[in-house]
Amino acid sequence: MFGFDIFGKAVKSVSDGVNSVVQTFTGSKKERDLYKHDEYVNNQKSFSSEFHNRNNRTSWDSFWDGLNRMPRPLFVVLIVAYFILSYANPEEFQILNLGLSTVPERMWYVLSAIIGFYFCARELHKIRETKGMVIDPDKFNEMQSHIYELRKQKQDEKDLELFREESGEFLDNIDNPSIKAWMKKKNES
Repeated sequence: MFGFDIFGKAVKSVSDGVNSVVQTFTGSKKERDLYKHDEYVNNQKSFSSEFHNRNNRTSWDSFWDGLNRMPRPLFVVLIVAYFILSYANPEEFQILNLGLSTVPERMWYVLSAIIGFYFCARELHKIRETKGMVIDPDKFNEMQSHIYELRKQKQDEKDLELFREESGEFLDNIDNPSIKAWMKKKNES
């Protein structure tokens, strides 16, 4: 029995030595689990304090919190609305595009810098330096005349529709060749 006692003590001593060497490099499982638990509890407390510590908040703080949550959904809604407008009202969509094309190129860089900063991106410095902020007056006048023509065409269509509604039977009974030619031309276009 004496031999087993010495052998048991030797195995226990070697085992404790190996265990202490392993714990030196990795730490004990009990301590690691306790550390992970404390870390988890502290993270949960800090996350919950963002939502539960509302006692000292004013309506001004709530307003800014709500405003800070708006940019991403607002970007999505505006982009989808832009595409819906192209289908729902093509004339106004063209007018909107003409208006957007009059924005100086540097202002697009400013907008992209703001959005890029918000979404953690960087703008290119060389592109920013190469363009001016002035729009060509001739190009601006050309776009304005194009907008005028689009709106005039839309108004002419409304006027013709109103004229047809108000004078439907009357026009059918007219024997004037010039009015009939005009109506035929308007119906073809």
